[in-house]
Amino acid sequence: MAATVIDVALSGDIRETFRATTGLAGGRCGENICVITEGVAWIPALLAAIQIHIKQLRNRRDVEVHWPAFQVLVAENTASVLALSSRWLISVCDTFADYGTPVERRNALLLSMFVNMIRVADTYRYLLDQLLIVHGRRSYPWSGVIV
Repeated sequence: MAATVIDVALSGDIRETFRATTGLAGGRCGENICVITEGVAWIPALLAAIQIHIKQLRNRRDVEVHWPAFQVLVAENTASVLALSSRWLISVCDTFADYGTPVERRNALLLSMFVNMIRVADTYRYLLDQLLIVHGRRSYPWSGVIV
């Protein structure tokens, strides 16, 4: 059975929490390495590590441990982090907005705010379309301007 080695930069109790969270019955964790047996995707393992760090940082527990580990995890797995869902990308941005350098905070807050504005606009557009369908009209308000 093939195995995938993932450096998730975990230490101590967090390593056990990571193992319990991911449900890796066939996996084993060393000092900073988790070996995951074939059939378990690498993104869920990375996501589990990110979730642990974000949860601890949001609750302001062991910030001096979790913030550097979170930074290393994101920096070394940037392509994999970008493949996560938008929900987790927003959480990563919010975490950088809370703990990053002033430039990282500014950029992360800008991205998070932009995505939230898009979500509001998409929700508005969906609700407007539903309202127009219910009332049988196909024209848009505001002199035909499509929002």
